[in-house]
Amino acid sequence: MTKTITGTWQNPDSTPVANGILYLQLSQDAVVTGSSQIAPRIIPITLNASGQIPGSTVIFANDELNPISTSYSLTVVQQGGGRVYGPENFVIAGSSPINLNNLTPGGTRSLIFSQQIFTGNGTFTIPTGITSVKVTAVGAGGAGGGSNGANAGAGGGAGGVAFKWLSGLTGSNTLTVAVGTGGVGVSAANGGAGAQTSVSSGTQIITAIIAPGGNGGNAANTLFSGGTGGSGGTGGDLNFNGIAAQTVYTGTIGGLGAPSIFGEGGLAVTNSAGQVGTTVGSGGSGAQGVGPFAGGNGAGGVVIFEWVQ
Repeated sequence: MTKTITGTWQNPDSTPVANGILYLQLSQDAVVTGSSQIAPRIIPITLNASGQIPGSTVIFANDELNPISTSYSLTVVQQGGGRVYGPENFVIAGSSPINLNNLTPGGTRSLIFSQQIFTGNGTFTIPTGITSVKVTAVGAGGAGGGSNGANAGAGGGAGGVAFKWLSGLTGSNTLTVAVGTGGVGVSAANGGAGAQTSVSSGTQIITAIIAPGGNGGNAANTLFSGGTGGSGGTGGDLNFNGIAAQTVYTGTIGGLGAPSIFGEGGLAVTNSAGQVGTTVGSGGSGAQGVGPFAGGNGAGGVVIFEWVQ
């Protein structure tokens, strides 16, 4: 004996999930009560143009199955695969017709965490059905200072950081991403500054999110300063300065590149050019030796988009 099910689904913008698919999946293998018939483990149901379950669609309800602990996981996706709802666990029981929209989820919802990472310029397309995303923007690191033989160069500063929680977004709209490139090291000269990273309006209008780049380290001198971190980002809900590299004293070894929020900068060196920043947004290290040598380049920035389905 089967029971009729009904239900209608909409996208977050209130348009119907036209010709989408509703998937019902049993939590375990089960048989129909009073028989040896095995119930289908997965049931795909194509919704109509109004996002409705077609009339006279039937399934074996949970109160018709053994074991009695069996439940259904319900997921709705758009035509083409964009997730709209679920997965949620339900006990589907009662008299026909059973309106799935009226059921209360049971158990824990399975959340899907997604992300897209940009280490170069590009366009972020807001996923269909997603209205909120978290944005992490990090500016590029500054280069380390060069050496002149007698003295070492200081390390470059790390890029600034901005965190933003964007809401009220529309799926398929776009945002423009510009990722800063790291500062360039120069022999016996101050390191170049890293470029800023930004997220700005595409077809989706937002207030620009900007994370400045870190500054380059000073070249060899009797006492010289590490590059300062990128000044605090703008447009974020949280904005932070990048970390500054340490002051370096005469001779010894090249100064360490400043670490970014993701980890260490370029490593200190002796009698060599500086090293490139190790992690995104970090500073390059200063050079040391009679080369004269160039400081290490700063590491490029990054933009990370994160969302939950």
